[in-house]
Amino acid sequence: MIAERLNRSDIEQLLQEAGCSKDFTRQFLTTMDTQSIPEQLKLLRTQRAKQLERLHREEKNLDQLDFLRYALEQQNL
Repeated sequence: MIAERLNRSDIEQLLQEAGCSKDFTRQFLTTMDTQSIPEQLKLLRTQRAKQLERLHREEKNLDQLDFLRYALEQQNL
């Protein structure tokens, strides 16, 4: 399995590069020592859902800025 080929340092780096907090990274690494793979997967799914929600919020913010910009451009014609 690929996870067996990744050492703790690799996993820590992957989590950090994925935008995970230091707290989550620490929690995940601890879970690797104390919990089963299904528990590790549960943590990753939860983290992914949180990051996806943040992404959707940012997309909504960008849509609002784009709308305002469009409205101003139309008034300027």
